[in-house]
Amino acid sequence: MPITARGRFLLLGLLALTLALGYWLTQQRSLETSGSRALAERPAEALPQQPLTAPQASDADARSIVARVETAAPAAPEAKVEPSAPTPPAEFLVQVVDHEDRPLRDLDVAVTFHYRGGFLGDMKMSGATFRVPSDAPDALFRIPRGDVEKAFAQAQEVVSKATEKPSFEIAFECQRTAVEATRHVLANAEPPAETIRLKLAPAGRVRVEVRHSAGEHAQQPLLAMMRSIPATLPREEALRRVAEGKITHTAVQDGVALFPYVSLGQLLQIEISDRDGLLRTEKVVLEGPREPGSEVVAEVLLGQTNPVLAGRLVDAANVPIAQRHFDLAVVNANRSGRMTLLTDAEGSFERAWMDVFGSPETAEAIEFRWERGVPTPGEVHIARILCPPIPATGRVELGTIVLRVPSGSSQALLVSGRVVDGAGQPLPRAGLSFYAIWPLVRQGPWEEHAPLTGELPEQTDEQGRFVAYVRELPRGVRVDARLEGYYLQSSLLCEPGRENMELVMRRGAVLRGKLLLDPELRPDAITLRFSDTKRVQAQRSPDAEGNFELRALRPGSGTLHIGLGNWPAKAIEGISIPEDAAEVEDARCTSIDLRGAWRRWQLELDSGTPFTRRSSTSIFDAANPEHSTWFDFDASRQAELWIPVHVEEIDLLHYECLPLRLRYIAGKQVVKPEREPALFVELPPSFQIPEGYALELHVSAPRDAGLSSLERQRIAYDQGAFDARRRVEIRVPKSGTYLFHWYLRSKLDNRQELIAEVPEAIDLGGAAPTLSRTPPADALARSLAKWG
Repeated sequence: MPITARGRFLLLGLLALTLALGYWLTQQRSLETSGSRALAERPAEALPQQPLTAPQASDADARSIVARVETAAPAAPEAKVEPSAPTPPAEFLVQVVDHEDRPLRDLDVAVTFHYRGGFLGDMKMSGATFRVPSDAPDALFRIPRGDVEKAFAQAQEVVSKATEKPSFEIAFECQRTAVEATRHVLANAEPPAETIRLKLAPAGRVRVEVRHSAGEHAQQPLLAMMRSIPATLPREEALRRVAEGKITHTAVQDGVALFPYVSLGQLLQIEISDRDGLLRTEKVVLEGPREPGSEVVAEVLLGQTNPVLAGRLVDAANVPIAQRHFDLAVVNANRSGRMTLLTDAEGSFERAWMDVFGSPETAEAIEFRWERGVPTPGEVHIARILCPPIPATGRVELGTIVLRVPSGSSQALLVSGRVVDGAGQPLPRAGLSFYAIWPLVRQGPWEEHAPLTGELPEQTDEQGRFVAYVRELPRGVRVDARLEGYYLQSSLLCEPGRENMELVMRRGAVLRGKLLLDPELRPDAITLRFSDTKRVQAQRSPDAEGNFELRALRPGSGTLHIGLGNWPAKAIEGISIPEDAAEVEDARCTSIDLRGAWRRWQLELDSGTPFTRRSSTSIFDAANPEHSTWFDFDASRQAELWIPVHVEEIDLLHYECLPLRLRYIAGKQVVKPEREPALFVELPPSFQIPEGYALELHVSAPRDAGLSSLERQRIAYDQGAFDARRRVEIRVPKSGTYLFHWYLRSKLDNRQELIAEVPEAIDLGGAAPTLSRTPPADALARSLAKWG
């Protein structure tokens, strides 16, 4: 029987309907795929959802692994079906595997959300713990998209007043004790379409037995602190730098502290203390676990208590500063540790030596600061004394300390004013900043403090007004304002007679545009800067779609710079900002095509090269060293960099290594920089540093030394003050003649003066050579005489 025209029409319509239904089913399944063929063929109902709860850890969780989190492509990318529209999946799909890529189950994964950047700094916003069920197919489990969006909504509410573009990140950590966590960055709370793979690394555990000298376990509340550093470093260097390692704390219960997940191949330093800081044991250094699942036992004996600082504070009239809070700071050459203490009814105080004070061996001075009139701002009283020798234990009497108002400082100034727009209308909730105009030479210890006293407003009130107390300084204190979308015409000087100052802000123009980027490149890694000849006016990153918006641009002409880190990719010059313009239209910014502008370099650090997570590596464009950036190798000694395609060669500077030139190759390349020679300069025993002073040594290379610009940067990496062993470590790239710059610095007021510049011939023929040198005696005597 022949098919009529009407029948053919019905058959074609049925075929079209079948194809449309099949296409719709394919799209629905693509939203649920994890990237693996097995999951794509399994119905979605086979994956049980887990609620946002924090389950109790079980003995089964104490496996010999720690998480090193990484985002990986699906195991079978050929099975991945790309959706036709950019619709995100309904949840995260997460898989946990061991170091041999075998799926794991019956463990916990912690998920935390973070806010990065802006004036609020880095903040952890929220988090939750999920369980990988023992019956999870392919060890896959879900995190519902609603939980992700809820967490991000809370974060956005907290940072809604940020003046810079916020960046939200999500971090996955297994067992909540991950050694490393690679953060997966999300934009607009959209989960990635592929599976998040958490790859676990083998680990062991450390058990610490805390005992009294009689042998019984300690029962009082104690805290155990463990620092860890990779044992791949040379033994002597690892022992020296273990105090800089990763810190982990745990409580001591019934005399036992357990660190359940410790990465293999670590050098460990363990210390026990009480919560008041009075008790401090000797540091125990030991090798960490070597085999997966192994246990290392360390024994720590409770010893003597920390030394105690004691003294009495009085003002210039010899009146005790009784029952008042004051700041005590221990100052050394590189840092100062500060604590707020309370005097008793007689003006006396006691405080055990704390870690925040640093090492007693390097302590130079002790500074006291008290503000009369708090909470009503008033005079600032300061005193600084030389730090006496600090014994290992016992009481250190500092005597009576007289706190005075230093010359150059007086009763705090009362300053007030308001912030208005160009039409004179008040601007409420405008942010305020106060800062000192520092003199070229510090004239006393008070100049090391913040130049302000009392309570300072962070923003204007609803009428655009502010009231603040600031302290006078030799060159004054300035105040400026900030508000989203506005620029400040000029900051003002806080000085007597300016109680009604007026800061004028004008609404700036907005420049919008769009970047076309490669899909592999994260948009939030791109930086856009708009600048004129004097300043950078605005700086932001594009959103997930590449759209950008630069606000508060001043009238005039400027340049839009687009780069990744400090690697410029494109510059659009001559963008004109008309007077009183609300928006700027420039056809060159509507669609900026940067596809193919960068390419990926994959680097792996050789296993024999010293490496710690605290050391950074720099790279420079070999043809233009001004273009550079820095990065860290991850826990597996790997790094992935995006560098402009026109850069064929880079110079890599790794910690304590000589520059290494690399040429681009497709795929991974192993880098093995040569170790930089070390040189120690020490003071002979017969030379005595004048009391109250410190010596510093800096090194430079003469112009005719034959060094490249990168080699000059590496000179004297650790130069500075002589340590407790009366020596300083410097690094020079090769043998030759260098300049030794000798500096004398006062410990009391931090004044510093160049004593002399002495040419010095250095021969690096031996291993870690040591030079015994002193500054010229006549130059040292002249500096001491000048300072009295």
